[in-house]
Amino acid sequence: MISVERPVGLLSLLVGFTIWSAAFLILYSMHALGCLWGWHQVTAGPTSLLRIVLVGIWIGHVAILAVVTLATRRYVAGAGSESGFIGAVAYTLLLAGLAATLFNGIPAAWIPLCVPP
Repeated sequence: MISVERPVGLLSLLVGFTIWSAAFLILYSMHALGCLWGWHQVTAGPTSLLRIVLVGIWIGHVAILAVVTLATRRYVAGAGSESGFIGAVAYTLLLAGLAATLFNGIPAAWIPLCVPP
């Protein structure tokens, strides 16, 4: 039976892609707003303010996913059979969410920002 103190269930299966979707939404919404507000023209060292904000959002979400993934891995290593199965599936989904977040954030770090149509 799954313990109430360490709930691993349906919610844990959704965490990875919920964080990914939040990263995707915030990253590309901030990209649009940053272009609208002219942050791409504000220099901050060798790059623009908009790129620093976007990369910060991306790295922040990757870090959150990495911490949750590592915590889930530790939990799965010490869990029983039922909790262990759900935890292993949650861990796999967290890895997929982490990979998707890494892949989706790459354009924010390297492609040109705010190119007019």
